[in-house]
Amino acid sequence: MRKHLLEPLHADLALLTTPCGRHTELDQMATHIWEMAEYSDWGEPFDAVAGTEWRKLCDLPKQHFLGGVRPCLHEGSAGILLYFRLALQRVIAEKNLTKQYDTFVVSRTDHLYKCNHSLLFLSDLNKVWHFEGEGYGGVTDRHFVVSANKVLQVLNVTYDLLVDPNIMMEYAKNRDQPINLEVLTMDWYMRNRIEWTSSLPRTAFTVRGKDDPTRWSKGEFVHGHGLDDLKVKYMEEYKTTMLNCKS
Repeated sequence: MRKHLLEPLHADLALLTTPCGRHTELDQMATHIWEMAEYSDWGEPFDAVAGTEWRKLCDLPKQHFLGGVRPCLHEGSAGILLYFRLALQRVIAEKNLTKQYDTFVVSRTDHLYKCNHSLLFLSDLNKVWHFEGEGYGGVTDRHFVVSANKVLQVLNVTYDLLVDPNIMMEYAKNRDQPINLEVLTMDWYMRNRIEWTSSLPRTAFTVRGKDDPTRWSKGEFVHGHGLDDLKVKYMEEYKTTMLNCKS
């Protein structure tokens, strides 16, 4: 991360984490560390933000976008990721970080970088730049680059969903396929006329330790490339990254 992300972008590392998510090596690298509560019921902070009307979204059958949030029975952990976006939006606003930084890279700490992060996003900062691939019908939520004058708007997806759940209720009725976080994000962009692209060359892939918990892909071992103790969670990420980093 330091060699292939922070140094090429001349970036400061900011960590938004729970107490159980603290990591000594990352803590030492970080300029900012913001700790938030770990909830046994992630519906509680949603209620605190917007009341309980959002809970009607839990009644939508076979959905994914509120995974990990009670009382919803959605698969995965997308609902928890949505709360992290809300928390990040608040921290950036409260600390007035859009005056301190001109660009934000919103990513994950379980990415393994194999070569320098692309600077292609500098060609058009009016767009939100997402890593290529892993869109699942929308745009990948795992890594994107956004300018300071757009970051708060882009992160507002969670608040918008909670305070006006009827929009998503109607959207879901007109879809045959489940709504995941990728589709929800793309719909949010389209409704709010936010320009985006999924053409940022992928230079990292998601990994997990063999004993790390996971709500979705368990991953598989790929020997070599310094991965003997890690599992690759999404093989297409890995293949695309290795291909890009060879060129």
